[in-house]
Amino acid sequence: MSTTDSFDKVKAFYQEKLPKATVAGNVETPEVKMLQMMWKTEGEQKMIMVSRDKSDEVTRIVLNRMEEE
Repeated sequence: MSTTDSFDKVKAFYQEKLPKATVAGNVETPEVKMLQMMWKTEGEQKMIMVSRDKSDEVTRIVLNRMEEE
């Protein structure tokens, strides 16, 4: 997914909505901003990655769900 909202706005939204998620990665340089958060639910591990390159006009959001064995 993508949005024209700023990286900081999207990051704050997901940190508020997912307070129990673990921050697996957080990079903020002049060229790129990226946040990766992970959490578990019954039988699944979920991950969200929010990123924005300096040259992008949008913030990208990737959701991933993995079943646990």
